[in-house]
Amino acid sequence: MAKGDKAAELIAHIGATEDYYAVLQVARDADDDAIKKAYRKAALRLHPDKCQLDGSKEAFQKLSAAFGSE
Repeated sequence: MAKGDKAAELIAHIGATEDYYAVLQVARDADDDAIKKAYRKAALRLHPDKCQLDGSKEAFQKLSAAFGSE
């Protein structure tokens, strides 16, 4: 799977969910380290400076909101 395909999949997943744990793709009982790791991985893939796909900016903002609300 190409890098852009994974980013597009992640954008679609984030856009389709409202649950912050689902946005970060972690379990509800995940510890702080797991949440931080999931955020960093997704943020690197969706950062507006790196990803120019449609919806990436909105997905990144939603991802950041999910991480900030822990």
